[in-house]
Amino acid sequence: MAKDAPGARCGLDIIGRMLGGTPGRIKDGNLNPALTAGMASGIMRRAPIPPIPAALAAVLAAASALPPPAVAAEARKAGSTQTMNGTASALEGDVLSLNGTRIRLSGIDAPDLGQTCNIGGGREYDCGEVARRTLAAILDGRQIECILSGPAASDGMRSGSCRSEGKSIAGAMVVRGWAFAAIKLSHEFVALQATAQSRKAGMWAGRVDAPWVWRSLKLQKDQ
Repeated sequence: MAKDAPGARCGLDIIGRMLGGTPGRIKDGNLNPALTAGMASGIMRRAPIPPIPAALAAVLAAASALPPPAVAAEARKAGSTQTMNGTASALEGDVLSLNGTRIRLSGIDAPDLGQTCNIGGGREYDCGEVARRTLAAILDGRQIECILSGPAASDGMRSGSCRSEGKSIAGAMVVRGWAFAAIKLSHEFVALQATAQSRKAGMWAGRVDAPWVWRSLKLQKDQ
C-alpha cells in the first residue's frame, strides 16, 4: 500500500492513545474533552494517525511551494551548503538523524523531551515526546532531502531545511501544532503557527510554554 505524503497524517491521535484513551476521541484535529480522563499517567502507545482536515491539507500544500529557509538560501549562494538524502529517524520534535548526522530543523522550536503541557483540568502530559512521535510519523521511512547550512555545532549538530516529496517537514510540524515558529531566527512559519493556534491543533488545545521559556524556568528551578 502506498504511503501517504508527509503532512497527510495528524500526530494528535498519539495523545488519544495515551493510557486510558481510546480511538475516536479526536475530531477535526481537536481534542475531545472525554480524552482528558486518562491522560494523567502520560504513558503513550504507538498508534495509526488519521488524515488531517482538508483545510490544513491546503495550508500544507501551499507551504510545500515555499523555498528553503532564507538562511539556507543565503548559505547556498555562498557555497557553504551540503545536501543529504535518505531515510531519517526522529530524535526530538525538531531534531532528526539522517545518515548518522543529527539535524535540527531550521525555523522551528518544538517542546523538549520531558517538557509538560497541560490540557483539560490541568492534567499534564509529555508534549515533547508527543512532538517526537509526530515527527517520527511524518518521516515514517520516507526518502527526505535536507539542505544543511553553516558549520556543525560543538556537539556535531547541524542545522538544515528538510523536505519529503517536496513538502516542508518543519512546516508539517508547525501546522499540526507540535512546534513553534522560531521567530527570532525566521518568520517562515509564522502564518502556519497562527493557523494551528486558531484551530487549537496539537499542543494549542491546552496550555503550553514556549520551549525557550520552559528551558529558562527549568534552569531557574534547578539552581
